[in-house]
Amino acid sequence: DRSYAAYRVQAVYNMQLLENLKFHQTLNYRSEFSDIENYFAYSKTGLSTRFSDIFSAGVAYYVDYTNKPAFVEKTSTDKKFTFNLIADY
Repeated sequence: DRSYAAYRVQAVYNMQLLENLKFHQTLNYRSEFSDIENYFAYSKTGLSTRFSDIFSAGVAYYVDYTNKPAFVEKTSTDKKFTFNLIADY
């Protein structure tokens, strides 16, 4: 359990590919001020499409990287692929 000051840089990009199809990209980098070797990187890439006035569907791929995992046996990179039902309100 540690406390430290950190900074974060984030880029978000959205693009309307078709009338009902959107592309989403989020990139995020966070690091400790006093130890630049302690950093985290995160990426989310996805597509979504609206199929009614209330609902959209989407797919997304996430990559979450930790340079110094808390446990030695833990991997540095977590990856997941999701299918999503989105309520637009």
